[in-house]
Amino acid sequence: MTYGRSGNDVQIDTQGAIPIVSMMMIFGFVVAYAFMSTNKIELWEPHALAQRWMDNNSFTAISMQQWIVAQQWEKIFGQLPMATMAAFAGFQVIGNSYFLWFFGSKVEQKMGAGRYFLLCLAAMYIPYVALWYEGYRTVDANHYYGPCFLILTILGAYFLFPEPKEINTKWFKQSRGEIFVRDQQKDFTKKYEKRNVKLYILLFAMYEVGLYFYSIKITAGYLTFHWLPALTGLIMGYLVAGFLVWSATGSLQDGAIKLMCIRKYNQILKLDVGHDVAIRGTSMALGLPEERVKEWVSQQKGKMSVK
Repeated sequence: MTYGRSGNDVQIDTQGAIPIVSMMMIFGFVVAYAFMSTNKIELWEPHALAQRWMDNNSFTAISMQQWIVAQQWEKIFGQLPMATMAAFAGFQVIGNSYFLWFFGSKVEQKMGAGRYFLLCLAAMYIPYVALWYEGYRTVDANHYYGPCFLILTILGAYFLFPEPKEINTKWFKQSRGEIFVRDQQKDFTKKYEKRNVKLYILLFAMYEVGLYFYSIKITAGYLTFHWLPALTGLIMGYLVAGFLVWSATGSLQDGAIKLMCIRKYNQILKLDVGHDVAIRGTSMALGLPEERVKEWVSQQKGKMSVK
């Protein structure tokens, strides 16, 4: 997705690092499920001890109100992440992990691990604040658990980073006289990059609807979804990602030379050279004063990479 006026578009660059935060979140799902399944692992229907564990580690608006009145802040800060990671059955761990990886790995590659971690941390608390307000007002005694609000927050940010459209250049070669077009060596990871995002959003929605009916029929009183924190997370993810995109690209819309400077600096920096060498190389490549290059680079420090 490009940001900016026509003719002066800016794109957020994809970082090549391993999505370590998404992997940590999935590891958290597995650990929470292991704590719940101390004596027996169930893929479908939870056992009695699992329900007891969920009573102690899920979220309820009444318990939240009691902790606030008693000023048990450590209980709140520890309980909400555990409620986010919790799952009743093995199929939930698999489904939650898959959708978090699908949406989260892309967002982390765009935002960077640090910003993405802070977004996930906020998604473990802020939606539950909305749920506490609504639940305490309506005397909601249901237990809430699962990463639905977390994944929806990530999905809100995902809308700012859609998949780029690729142009098929095969016919260019034919038009230039190459009759027998040689097939290029295929990258087997390419097929995983071409994602039908709308289809997967629909699948995620169907998955959450299925979990809701599962909660009503099999685990009555233990829910994974509520419309208010879900909407809160979705809007929060979109606004946070939008602010980060604006912060990274706003100043670059002033001119193409500045964008070229930042892009060239990032390219040289990826060659495993130091900051000063990258500044000097950018200055020599573009014919700009080193002080001007330093000024523009310092303005982009700490922001998402652009191209």
